[in-house]
Amino acid sequence: MIILLPLLRKLSVRTRVLVGSVLTGAGLVVIVIALVVAPGILIHGAVAAVVGLVFLASAWSSRRRIAARAGVETRRVAAR
Repeated sequence: MIILLPLLRKLSVRTRVLVGSVLTGAGLVVIVIALVVAPGILIHGAVAAVVGLVFLASAWSSRRRIAARAGVETRRVAAR
């Protein structure tokens, strides 16, 4: 994970969302395959999913930081 931190800073938010989505999706597919066919690859799916989630969290926090610098208020929409 520590190796990813410098890489995350250099990638754009869109790229991080794309990579995070692909890794998370691939990780979940590998987890399902591991549960059905080959339990030995379960850890690989879990690692891919976690790394994908790190990319997505990084993109989300960067987006909020950019919006805050621009003076745009980021608010959560309350569920009705």
